[in-house]
Amino acid sequence: RRVTAMERVVGRKVTDHRLVGRGDRRELAKRVVQSLIARPVFAAAPEAMFHCDPHAGNLFWTEDHRLAILDWSLVGSLGQRERVAVVQLLLAAATLDAGRILEVLTDLNERPLQDPTAVAHVVRRALAQVRAGQLPGLKWMTGLLDQAVQTARLRVAADLLMFRKSLHTLEGVVAEIE
Repeated sequence: RRVTAMERVVGRKVTDHRLVGRGDRRELAKRVVQSLIARPVFAAAPEAMFHCDPHAGNLFWTEDHRLAILDWSLVGSLGQRERVAVVQLLLAAATLDAGRILEVLTDLNERPLQDPTAVAHVVRRALAQVRAGQLPGLKWMTGLLDQAVQTARLRVAADLLMFRKSLHTLEGVVAEIE
């Protein structure tokens, strides 16, 4: 547990990939999303570890076309409860189910809600964005969580907040790759 193992990785930051074709860039972005978002969210294990600092300097595209994820000194873990909640929030948004979103957020809260009407207001505003054409994806969900925490005083597990931060970082990395 107290040993740091190192291996030399030959490659470059994923944002310095030198890929010319749009399809190649899209494939690299897809690999980043699968490795750092989908794998932890859809893991079968009771706890799923995720990288808490996935900036471009920690993500290398190797010469043999593999993604190397560096610096695992800051990690978090999501339990099944949080992972199911992530999927449930996205499904409820896709079906415009405000009641289900409110229920999931309430279940994620670490203490009794101080102002349930404030959370309901956040949900209504978030669904208005979906009705206006925003896709209910991870960016939408991170905005929902941000608003629920900041304006409605929702208190969620620290690792879920770290995952939200990782999603935000990865959003910028993926945009720069593509």
